[in-house]
Amino acid sequence: MKKIGMLISLLGLAALFCSGCAAVVVGAGAGAVAYVAGEVQRDYPAPYAKVVTRAEQVIAQLEIVITETSRGGMETWFEGHNQQGTPVRIRVSTLGPEVTKVGVRVGHVGLWDRERAEAIHGYIAQRL
Repeated sequence: MKKIGMLISLLGLAALFCSGCAAVVVGAGAGAVAYVAGEVQRDYPAPYAKVVTRAEQVIAQLEIVITETSRGGMETWFEGHNQQGTPVRIRVSTLGPEVTKVGVRVGHVGLWDRERAEAIHGYIAQRL
């Protein structure tokens, strides 16, 4: 009986380690950064419309070529590529009247560029 319990525990640990973690959160509260499936996410203490405008300004400044935009009442997506041809996706979504989440992904699936995504967040944060 003891061996069965040990085997179940080992299988549970193996499943935990093999599943991989899709999200890692750094920091706490507003401004915390999360890395979710290749997307760098950050919450900003600013209204949704203001953050969308600032994201558009950063896109223009960095000369990101937008190939697709999707605008809804609660979320806006910008998809395109940078000057090197690397895919860029910026997602802005409202969490509340004064809190807005921005997700930035730079790169292809499995080959994302976290540093460039964080740099885009830095440009957005400077404008807010």
